[in-house]
Parts: sequence; structure tokens; C-alpha cells
Amino acid sequence: MVALAPGQSFSHTYTSTYTQTAPLPAPAAQVYSVRVTQTFLGFETVTVPAGTFVDACKFLKLTTLGVERRAKRPSGVLAEASCS
Repeated sequence: MVALAPGQSFSHTYTSTYTQTAPLPAPAAQVYSVRVTQTFLGFETVTVPAGTFVDACKFLKLTTLGVERRAKRPSGVLAEASCS
């Protein structure tokens, strides 16, 4: 755990794959690069129905999403089917 002073940030980056199965034809998979940056803004008192919390940490979260690549589904391939 790292202690942050007000105004300091930390970031992490990861990739996420989204697979679309319908409607056809559509990209089979999209790979996203996700960067999350959180900035510690300081402490505050928060009151909610459950009670009052003194010195609650306040953060600003910024998420940046970028498409890295799209892979197309080969023609004639059905990835998922359902009947009702």
C-alpha cells in the first residue's frame, strides 16, 4: 500500500477483450487498452443514511479506453446460437 498526499495519482493499464456474437457479420473480438488513473483529492466528511464518516478518502478516477485491434469473424462461422 502506498500513502498518497492530496493531488498525487497512481495509474494502471490492462487489456480487455470484448467478443460480439450477434448480429452477424460483426467483428468477433475487439481488444481494448484501458488506462485507469486515480488521484487522491483529500479527506472529507460524508453523511449517508448509514451514518457519518469522518476523514473519508476522496478520489477522482479517470478511465481512458482505446481500441487496439479488431479481428473479423471468418465468413460462415456462427459463434453462438439460441432458440426461443
